[in-house]
Parts: sequence; C-alpha cells; structure tokens
Amino acid sequence: AATTQAQQAADKSALFTQLTQASAAQAAQLLSTQPWVKGEELNQAYQAAGQVHQTASVAQQEWFVNNYFNASVNLAHALEQGRCAPRDYFRLQAVKHRRQSGQDSLEEKWLYDGITRWMKQQGFDEETTAQAAYDVLTVANDSSTQLERWKKIKTLFMC
Repeated sequence: AATTQAQQAADKSALFTQLTQASAAQAAQLLSTQPWVKGEELNQAYQAAGQVHQTASVAQQEWFVNNYFNASVNLAHALEQGRCAPRDYFRLQAVKHRRQSGQDSLEEKWLYDGITRWMKQQGFDEETTAQAAYDVLTVANDSSTQLERWKKIKTLFMC
C-alpha cells in the first residue's frame, strides 16, 4: 500500500510539474485526461489552470519562498485568497507530492539556506533575497538546475 501511495504521489508530482509549463488550454486538457487528481483538488487545479497567464506579484513571490518548505500550508486557501499565484500553486503542488512520494531533496533546503545566508552577508535586503530565491526555486523541479541558476545569479551580483 505504501508503495502504491508513493507511486501515486510521484504521478501527481509529474502532472503538476507539467502544469507549471502549460498554457491554460494545455492545462485543462492535461487535467481532463489524468486519473490521479480528483474532487476538490481537481476543481482547484482547474481554477488555477484558467488563471496561469497571471504573473506572480512581488508579494506572491515572497509568499511562495516563505512557504516552499512548509508541508502544512493550505494551498487551496492561499490560491483563493490571491496569496499564491496560479502557476506557483502548480509548483507547490508538485513539490508537495514529490515529497509525499519520498523524493524529498535536502539539497534544495541547503541551497535555499546558502542563498539567504550569502545574500544577508552581502547586505541585500529581504525583497531582493526573496526574488533571487524565487527565481532559483521556480526554475526547475531538480536541484542541479536550481544550483546552476543560483551560480548565474550570484555571478551577476558579483559583477
């Protein structure tokens, strides 16, 4: 049973990862053909799909960064309240289900901690730090791509 649940969580994570890159029409089609997301979670995914054209505000980016490692955050409520951008809703769902599948990456947490520590040591304000962390955490769903993005950002800051 645990293996089945882990596989279902991995399948949901893969679906939500696809949704992070999809247009509204593509997202609706993906949601209509998948068997894993049901009920209220499916309704919320359709709601987010219809709004994926909206870009995340600075406040939504900061909320995303502050809740990226928060396993108990109510994503549906945050989406409804406008605290979470629609595309970020998909990103956080992908992360949540990836962790539920047993694929939690300590590397992401260490990278985030390194970003915030370095930015603080260099005297950057919280908003700039959150924007850099947001850019790194949203670039991909794997730590190697995130690390490459951070190296590029850090190089730009050092110029």
